[in-house]
Amino acid sequence: MIGKRCARQKSFSGNVNGAPRLKSPGITSMASKQLSPHFSYDELTTTELRQFIELNRGMGVNHIPQLKKVCVDLLEPIRAKWGPVIIHSGYRCPDLNKAVGSSNRSQHLLGQAADFHVLGRRNGPPLRDVWAWIWQESELLFHQVIWEMSSWIHISSTTGYNDGQIMDYNNFKYTKYKNVNGLLKPY
Repeated sequence: MIGKRCARQKSFSGNVNGAPRLKSPGITSMASKQLSPHFSYDELTTTELRQFIELNRGMGVNHIPQLKKVCVDLLEPIRAKWGPVIIHSGYRCPDLNKAVGSSNRSQHLLGQAADFHVLGRRNGPPLRDVWAWIWQESELLFHQVIWEMSSWIHISSTTGYNDGQIMDYNNFKYTKYKNVNGLLKPY
């Protein structure tokens, strides 16, 4: 199921400047709502699977405080350091989460996670530099930071339990790391 999820997330529909791209009937007042200076509700509830967009945005309104926390505490500092951040996925309603093959324990279901890349740092080493900065230098407080498929970064808000997880996901396998004096040690 992870492979299905990864294939779906390779493209993105986020907007560089945080402006809305798609307004769904019935929730147009939320579609343009800013969650932080550079991120909108629209961006954090977007999906390539258009059949889920209205449902996802409709259910996402129940998770605005969590989405704001992701934006303010995690995404804004990343943007301040690296430039415009392109959101691949933020909040996911249960139906969307299932359709992309994600875990039923995903923090995306709670509005506590975002998958993204930085403009101009889409793949490989340039994006890995962002991932390394997050766990090595930034002092950001996160639950997980995962470099996925060498194509995007997953980051999630702290939960108070087992926070600070550093991982990468490649070839359908997660590798967990410990930060030992600024160096990654697999475990």
